[in-house]
Amino acid sequence: MHDLAIQTRGLSKRYSTSVALQDLDLEVPRESVFAVLGPNGAGKTTLFKILTGLVGSSSGEATVLGCQLNNRDTEFRAKIGYVAENPVMYGYYTALEMAGFCASLYPRWNHKLVETAFKRLDIPENKKIKELSHGQNSALALTLALGPEPELLILDEPGTGLDPIKRRDYFKLLMDQVVSLGGTVLISSHTLHEVERLADRVAFLNQGRLVMVKDMADLKTGEKRIRVVFQGRPPESVFNQAGIVRVEQEGSGYLLTVTENPHGVLEELSRYPHFALEIIDLDLEDIFLEYAHREEAPQNG
Repeated sequence: MHDLAIQTRGLSKRYSTSVALQDLDLEVPRESVFAVLGPNGAGKTTLFKILTGLVGSSSGEATVLGCQLNNRDTEFRAKIGYVAENPVMYGYYTALEMAGFCASLYPRWNHKLVETAFKRLDIPENKKIKELSHGQNSALALTLALGPEPELLILDEPGTGLDPIKRRDYFKLLMDQVVSLGGTVLISSHTLHEVERLADRVAFLNQGRLVMVKDMADLKTGEKRIRVVFQGRPPESVFNQAGIVRVEQEGSGYLLTVTENPHGVLEELSRYPHFALEIIDLDLEDIFLEYAHREEAPQNG
């Protein structure tokens, strides 16, 4: 347990007309960048709100930084930074006043770090929050989340509205001030190329259920597509190998989606006479879309 920043067992959240989370068993190691992916409505924001103590669960249990949430112990909140998808702050405060207000709520506050973030992210200190751009508002929300030097930083679609240069500075600040100092980051984002660069572990949610959890390296190594054009009609058994999850006909050939042991599958296919045989690497966006397709397939069939 001491090696885990987050652990959930059977965590569920039900509303009167829907289920947001269903029997979620999840483990997030300390000192990791852990990405939670899924389509809109998958339950990501609900999960984050439960883990921060903003909403309660319907059943199951969650432990965050060694604290059982169902015991209503709120001490852990001082160790958590949270950036909501649409952060709401007091519009009549200036950015600097908002930082001062937040500093008064925590037992520890790194004023120098906040000052550095204001400069690096070009946050106008004396401008009222209601007058800030969307990107400036996002940058301020991250800065305030970093202020208490959190052991766990939870980011729900962070950095929206920032230009590419500011996004780069944003995430460099994140890595420098949390990850490199032994903290843990839990992130959800549809900007998948950034997730691919930052995260070392990925979970995929759909309709409140946990579909998959893998190390990023294993995900990139195991998830492949293979294109093959046989010289004659192959036996059906060639498509029944372990690891092949989808077969599509593509002209005179086939496109196979493989989730494990792709080189073993490739070797088996090579035993049959063929005109073309190649393995295709997938990036995280390709893999995300593939998992979304698999989840939709039973409903459409």
